[in-house]
Amino acid sequence: MKIKTKSGFVCDVSVERAQDWRFTKLLAKWSKDESGFVAMADALNYLLGDDGESALMEHVKDEKGNVPAASMISEFREIMNLLGDKVKKSGHSQT
Repeated sequence: MKIKTKSGFVCDVSVERAQDWRFTKLLAKWSKDESGFVAMADALNYLLGDDGESALMEHVKDEKGNVPAASMISEFREIMNLLGDKVKKSGHSQT
């Protein structure tokens, strides 16, 4: 499923991976733990894969070559929201 964020980042996300139990567990850890950034980083990588994560880092990289964590988190949240909207519209469901 193609996802395009407001900033112009485009990625292909597998609905099956987004509905995988392992991904759900990573999201649960992210929302539960104060130190959930490790789980968030793992969830992003699980969903986008190494190539997708690298592409996102390249997309948000600033003029000095740094990858702002806030930008990565913002983009990932937007990807998750867009994915949820597309899954609902397409009729894919977890049963």
